[in-house]
Amino acid sequence: FAAVNTAAATAAAPTILFVLPAEGETLDPVVIIGTNFGKSAVPFFGFIPSAPLYSFNTPRIPGFGRLSVMITGVPPTFFPGRVDLTVLANFQTSNAVDFQVL
Repeated sequence: FAAVNTAAATAAAPTILFVLPAEGETLDPVVIIGTNFGKSAVPFFGFIPSAPLYSFNTPRIPGFGRLSVMITGVPPTFFPGRVDLTVLANFQTSNAVDFQVL
């Protein structure tokens, strides 16, 4: 029998609490504050991924999870407008937050 990695299945889902600012142009920095991002989280602006420039996670807080802070840049997009900003972590997608690409 093959070993099954249950860590991803039991990890708490990521949640976005705040995004600062809520709009930006290509390559503008964006701070995403939330919970349970983990070490390998990837932010998505709509369907376009962005590379995390800095990521910080606190130790687990009982009943809350891990407080997470991520700094990323707005990726190049074809069209300006509103997109759903999400974070993919531990094979789970966070809630969507409105972000305006200028």
